[in-house]
Amino acid sequence: MERFLVPRKPPTTRAETADNPPPKEKRKKTVSRQYHESYLSYGFSWTGDVNHPQPECVVCREKLANANMVPSKLKRHLETKHPFHVQRNLAYFKRARDLNQRQQDR
Repeated sequence: MERFLVPRKPPTTRAETADNPPPKEKRKKTVSRQYHESYLSYGFSWTGDVNHPQPECVVCREKLANANMVPSKLKRHLETKHPFHVQRNLAYFKRARDLNQRQQDR
């Protein structure tokens, strides 16, 4: 019967835990995505800090998180929230971006 039982470890003392601290937790790596000019074709400009930009929709001016600065997520926003603007060309989004910037400067 003894060969089937797993022996218990004796409880550790405080001195042992001070010498051998528990392993540190793994930290999540934060990735700050950078804006690319091709994102304007999906209807997005950027706002905020140059090192940590946030994508901003030029149609509804909604600001997304930096983690959403991926072409697939930007395209999904355009297709789901603004389906009538999917067929628009790049010149339309440039005019909308410039208009938004002029309104912010006032």
